[in-house]
Amino acid sequence: MRMQLIRYCIIGVGNTALDFALYAGLTRGWEFWRMHYLWANLISFTIVVTWSFFLNKHWTFRERSLSHGVQYIKFVAVTLGGVVITQGILFTGIEIFSLHDLLAKVIAAPLVVLWNFSMHRLWTFRAV
Repeated sequence: MRMQLIRYCIIGVGNTALDFALYAGLTRGWEFWRMHYLWANLISFTIVVTWSFFLNKHWTFRERSLSHGVQYIKFVAVTLGGVVITQGILFTGIEIFSLHDLLAKVIAAPLVVLWNFSMHRLWTFRAV
């Protein structure tokens, strides 16, 4: 489990960087996305999820079955839980506590990592 968590975190750092880069590119590059930051967050998160699925399936959990479809649906379901957590923290941080949007994303990140890793290990890629 320790190596899985280490691999998961390595992938997570890269995915987080990609997520932040996409989000910042959208919200800093176009006024439309700056005003619709929750949609920009959803778009960046969705792109990163697909990339993350394949990396985690093959490297973190070393899952070799060909049941990509079912696992991808589970992966997306778990990730949607992460989206709900992120969106809730973003909204609360920005609208209620007047935090900078990127700071709110930083606060959300560790909670989402714990949620996603636990659920992927216990459900998405669980060895049967």
